[in-house]
Amino acid sequence: MAGLLVLWSTIFFYVRAEFSSYREACLSGQYNRLSDLHQFVTDYVDQVEGEPSKEYFLNNYLWKPKPLLMKGAAKHWKAYKVFTDDYLRETHGNVKFYVDFRKHYSTANYVRRHYKLKDFLKNYQENDWYLDSITMDPEFHHDIDLPGYLNVSGIFDGDEYTEFTANFYLSSGHTNSPVHYDGYNNLLTSLRGSKQWIIGDLDQLVKIHVEDYVDFPNVSPINVTNLDVENNKWICDMKWSRAIVEEGDTLYVPQLWPHQVYSPKSLNMAIGLWFSCWVYDNDLNERGYFDETASHVNISASKKIMEEHIKHRQPPCDVMDCSPVKASSMKEIIPPPNPDLVSRDDDVLNNLRFFLQNRTASLTTIVYGTGGPDGSINEPYENVKKALNMGYRFIDTAQLYGNEAEVGRAVRDCKWKREAIAVATKVDLENFCESKPTSVKEKVIKMIEKSNDALNLDWIDVFLIHDASFLDKECLLESWRALEEKVMDGIVKYIGLSNTDIETLTFIYENMNVPITFVQNVLNPLYYDKEVYTFTRNHDILFMAFGITGEYFISNGYNVQPTTEHPVVKEMAVEWFASPVGILYSWAARKKVLFLTRTQNEEHMKANMEEFTELCLGTRFLRKLDDLLLSWEEFDDKYHPHHDPSEL
Repeated sequence: MAGLLVLWSTIFFYVRAEFSSYREACLSGQYNRLSDLHQFVTDYVDQVEGEPSKEYFLNNYLWKPKPLLMKGAAKHWKAYKVFTDDYLRETHGNVKFYVDFRKHYSTANYVRRHYKLKDFLKNYQENDWYLDSITMDPEFHHDIDLPGYLNVSGIFDGDEYTEFTANFYLSSGHTNSPVHYDGYNNLLTSLRGSKQWIIGDLDQLVKIHVEDYVDFPNVSPINVTNLDVENNKWICDMKWSRAIVEEGDTLYVPQLWPHQVYSPKSLNMAIGLWFSCWVYDNDLNERGYFDETASHVNISASKKIMEEHIKHRQPPCDVMDCSPVKASSMKEIIPPPNPDLVSRDDDVLNNLRFFLQNRTASLTTIVYGTGGPDGSINEPYENVKKALNMGYRFIDTAQLYGNEAEVGRAVRDCKWKREAIAVATKVDLENFCESKPTSVKEKVIKMIEKSNDALNLDWIDVFLIHDASFLDKECLLESWRALEEKVMDGIVKYIGLSNTDIETLTFIYENMNVPITFVQNVLNPLYYDKEVYTFTRNHDILFMAFGITGEYFISNGYNVQPTTEHPVVKEMAVEWFASPVGILYSWAARKKVLFLTRTQNEEHMKANMEEFTELCLGTRFLRKLDDLLLSWEEFDDKYHPHHDPSEL
């Protein structure tokens, strides 16, 4: 026993001395890149040969989170055997992926765009391009085997919140990731080349300072290619574990475990399977954790929530269904996008909230508007049908536009099912309320029914009160009661306000019986009612923005398009290889709003959709545009000194 104690003491003091020596070297500034630290990390993660049994993996690593390196576990995969540049070009060449125009993370500006895989393959060997992207393509998933240790009915059938996504990584090597964590469990499989990981555990999550993030809220702000140890001593205090993932190996890293990844110079190809089995997203959302515009990320709260779920949810394999599912590839696990539906449950509101919250590129968040300077756009039937057949799924009209019948006919005649399309219209009450009518509610109900008859679509998804802030409160409230009744009758699904101020919005919110779910207001980087926007964010109300690109201002008498012509927007467009409109739409998407476009040019319709889905502005760019915000007085004086504010 005494000898054993001496042995353990020797090991303890050796490890402690080794870490102390490493820390001193780190603090002295000997390591310029974080990848330099990899060779000095001697604590390796657990390792097994081949695929572990499902019982071993679930009981020891999934439910009691800890990294595991599985050597050669993917050498039987189809992707491991067949993935080459030629195969990818021929088989998946038209699949689009996000591409970073840099290989080394830093806090400098960067560009991230969508590319077809075949176009990426032409250029990546000679350029600092890094394909790092989720794919929802079913045929790509077909080439990815379902790991045997996850082929468990209890995972896929036992929890509706279990979700899988597949990420693809491809570069010519020599890449450096930031220090970051993933919001999902990660199974990283190297198909070509190797990846070197250093990993901290959940207890060290609070050390990486993601609350000071620059681009995204799961990323530490340190520059991994030019370490500033003097101001980031925590780098040297981290207790890292190391894993070298070679061709055919799979590394499991639990969600929220901080890590950094380095790839040596050579062809580097990998697949990441992300999945989550713990339902803690709602708890994090309540703390603003997934709000990319939040000024502070409460990472301590996130860590605590995760620990609580781990503690209370450890079902060992002998008490859960460990029988295999009938699937051989990820194609059978990851559901493909359904072109006939806009949501998981045919509910447009849930669909919109899901896509806005998760920043998934969805055309549903682009609303095709049919209002024009003189009421309606030209040829509303032809343009709405053209937009719908091109992929737009949300149409905005109004009684004031005089085109509800044409819009309804276009929806009926397009290629989509009715459930796949959302239609919003608006009741025009300004002149009505000014006449001080009696029996307001009954008369407004008839106006709603008139719109329903004109649209002839079985139901109306969204009904708004037009120019709400111009109405007296008594007439407004009675009109709201009429909308509420139509919701209860099933004719209208969701209701809200258009052109509202904070006083009107608060009044309705405090007196409503049916929740307000939509607000439609002007919003662009130069001007929007910040009180209204903030109220919608805090009260689970969807914001539908117009006036983003500036054409609205031209139609209202302005002599310039203040947004697309702004020098900051134009400068960013050059920097991102995009159009000013693409920059503005990407900004709006990051603000978690829906946004209207009413172009009648087919090429512009297509370009609007493509640029929105291709661009993903980092947080620093979001803030750069946010800094342009003016008060109404400043905006109007600068861009139209003699304009009457009541007309906007």
